[in-house]
Amino acid sequence: EICRVLGFRFFRKGVTLFSQGDSGDMFYVILRGAVDVIFPGEDKKPVRVKQGKGFGEFALLNDSVRSATVVAAKDCFLVQLSRGDYQRLLKNVHLKGLQREARWMEKIAQICAKGPRQRTGEDLELLLVSIKDHPFFRKFSSNLQRALCKVLEFQTL
Repeated sequence: EICRVLGFRFFRKGVTLFSQGDSGDMFYVILRGAVDVIFPGEDKKPVRVKQGKGFGEFALLNDSVRSATVVAAKDCFLVQLSRGDYQRLLKNVHLKGLQREARWMEKIAQICAKGPRQRTGEDLELLLVSIKDHPFFRKFSSNLQRALCKVLEFQTL
């Protein structure tokens, strides 16, 4: 059913897809290219969203305006889904995913609050899963990542 309601769009590099404050009427998935998401505030760097990732769902989930401006960082070929179709087909899927992610983050925070000596084997495995794709840690071997999870102490800021 979802294939029948998808639209396809092409945006040239540098084109603004939408601006902060615009009404949120579409959800997008990048088939080819990349976009920069620019949040308000002079000190914030744009967030690059690449091929295979989606954006624009927060305004649809919350029935709100766009919280950021999105600009094509490269020529982009996108799939788009309207607000009504998104809410009918995907809203519950995204909400469940966000709830699952929040539970995961809470679990990781609890593990990080423990000292290295209090962490169980299961704690170490969960920490390892959470850091392995982080840009800083992914350059290390899996053995070094595991060793770091055993000794790292985390500070609450």
